[in-house]
Amino acid sequence: MKNYASNFIKKVEEYGFKAQIISFKHMEEIKLGIENMKQTYEDINVNIGKYLNKFDYKVSDDFLKPKSIIVIAVPQPVARVYFTLGLKRYAVIMPPMYLLNSSSEFEKKHKKICEITEIVEKILSYENFKAIKVNIPCKPLAVKSGLGTYGKNNICYINGESSFYWLGVYVSDMPWENDSWGSIPLWTHVKIVICV
Repeated sequence: MKNYASNFIKKVEEYGFKAQIISFKHMEEIKLGIENMKQTYEDINVNIGKYLNKFDYKVSDDFLKPKSIIVIAVPQPVARVYFTLGLKRYAVIMPPMYLLNSSSEFEKKHKKICEITEIVEKILSYENFKAIKVNIPCKPLAVKSGLGTYGKNNICYINGESSFYWLGVYVSDMPWENDSWGSIPLWTHVKIVICV
């Protein structure tokens, strides 16, 4: 049997990205984890509820029969931004996650995110598979899939690398062979991690 997931990961690595693939069956667990967290911590809805409510776990069966969830990590450099205050110019280091960050409703207009999506779709099309970009919690998925780990500071570090990565999630009709869903609790650090 052909190992589609391993072939996809090898091809995506040629673009300098990292990826991990898990079974679509975990989508319900992800959704329930967020719902449980919102009920457990009273301040969640007040502080970050507007972000959590934008997650969308539905995938149309008209487009594809979902079989897998693909987590992509794309390197992002640190940027330097300059501000002028009075007559003096100040340099500020901008963390990498802000350069490629976009609210979910504007992702389809973000040039770099569109390029990444085109690459994912192109690689999958070699085997006649499809994918759609979805807005679900990326960092907990990266950790549970084995693509990343949480540091003591609750930031997601891509394995063997830094935290200087943009994370994206796609749902595909590509089958997976070895589900890498880990034993680390999904929501251990979630109060901080979701908003970091």
